[in-house]
Amino acid sequence: MHAPEPIHLTELQHQLAVAQAAHERVTIQCFKQNGEIILLQNWLVLGQHFRGGTHRFINPANGQIRCITDIFILEYNSHKIYL
Repeated sequence: MHAPEPIHLTELQHQLAVAQAAHERVTIQCFKQNGEIILLQNWLVLGQHFRGGTHRFINPANGQIRCITDIFILEYNSHKIYL
């Protein structure tokens, strides 16, 4: 089985904007501030702060909102992210 192609950070930002407009659920693997790796499965993109380099995600199951710094995102829908 072949792994998906890695994508650049700017492509990630574009894909997240597309997912937000289409109300698509995404899966994100990222670092927390303490270095712990977390997995956000089937979350919706709420918005972005371009200058701040962050995206907000919401869990449709319970309404929890997370703000993630873009450079801390390791994977997007099984695509590795590089800078």
